[in-house]
Amino acid sequence: MAERAIRRFVVEAIASRRLEPGDKLPTERDLALRFSTGRNTVRRTLLALEAEGRIDRHVGRGTFVAAAGGPRGTPPRMPTVGLGASPGPDPAGSGLSQIARVASPLDLMELRLSLEPSIAALCVHRAGTADIERMWAIVAASRAAGDLRAFEDEDDALHRCMALATRNPLFVAVADLVTAVRGEARWGDLKQKTLSDALRLRHTAEHVAIVEAIARRDEAAARAAMEAHLRSVKAMMFGP
Repeated sequence: MAERAIRRFVVEAIASRRLEPGDKLPTERDLALRFSTGRNTVRRTLLALEAEGRIDRHVGRGTFVAAAGGPRGTPPRMPTVGLGASPGPDPAGSGLSQIARVASPLDLMELRLSLEPSIAALCVHRAGTADIERMWAIVAASRAAGDLRAFEDEDDALHRCMALATRNPLFVAVADLVTAVRGEARWGDLKQKTLSDALRLRHTAEHVAIVEAIARRDEAAARAAMEAHLRSVKAMMFGP
């Protein structure tokens, strides 16, 4: 959950103008200490925020709030509607939160099967080298996850990374909705009951197949690998 907390901290600081364009963010070390997590988690969160155009990172200088519009090649300050941002003065009462509370795990899987194979296919054409490197880093982190919650966080991060790589803010909004529903107790309880160590290994192998297809620019394979993965998750949770 540290990744979500860091993201929320940065996005809300920018939205409230506690951090203005050009202001420097705390160092990776300071953020790791503040949120009791590793620097790899901090770095992965900052990379995702950079991909959205919210921040600029400069080797040797630090991380800064991006100017309006964000860096070239990324969506201009796309509004994030998920757990990483405050959609209004009362986030708990937002439409997103209300949807997350009423949507069932099965509702979520139907949505994901409808959209995420297309997201993977689009990644084949739009993901850059840095995007693919981030995907591989997240896959590696998921392998090393010590418990279900950590594995779920990495799983969520990978699918969101793919949405970001499409450079389409609507797909990122869908990813934020997926994250919100996955944060509800019903999803966590069901995963806790069904996700064994063997199935974690299987899902990791499925993630590898998706990223490999994206990396070799094979649209059909990326679409098929994502659909196979999601059908595997659905079967695990609800039966064939």
